Amino acid sequence: MALEGFNIDTCVPSLAGAGTLEYVPLDEVDTAAFEEALLASSYNQQADAGVSTWYPLPYAAGSGSWSEDQQDTDQGAHFRLSINTFLPADSTVVRGEINAMRHRRFLLRLTKNGTTTLIGSPERGLRFSSTFESGSEGGDNRGHRMQFSGVSLQKSPGYVPVF
Repeated sequence: MALEGFNIDTCVPSLAGAGTLEYVPLDEVDTAAFEEALLASSYNQQADAGVSTWYPLPYAAGSGSWSEDQQDTDQGAHFRLSINTFLPADSTVVRGEINAMRHRRFLLRLTKNGTTTLIGSPERGLRFSSTFESGSEGGDNRGHRMQFSGVSLQKSPGYVPVF
């Protein structure tokens, strides 16, 4: 099923102060271009990362979090990645996109405080999961809590494309 992204104007027309996370399923990533760009960088990927379309995922202000926790094992170090957001929207369009995202792995692009970072890799794509929250009171947020999680052998590289 093709992905469309979560259009902030049609999904969440009044999401003031929202941030945006971008995602792409691994089956839409040119793996060779991604690897070539990463090898030529020193934690600043400057090529287009082999991605033609990034899909937007707006999230409520203050609801996004990202962690990269180093885990040391007998086989060496790796990083546990976890990205969490809350999309305060529920519609057939939103549910359709979430359904299309199930069982796929992803590469993420996150821009925070003016710095853009690529999270995940074609070899170790991030898993997607979501939980619907209806809210118990009239003023409660109704929407979907989303999580991308996975493991990486290195810290996530910066992303400053040079064309």
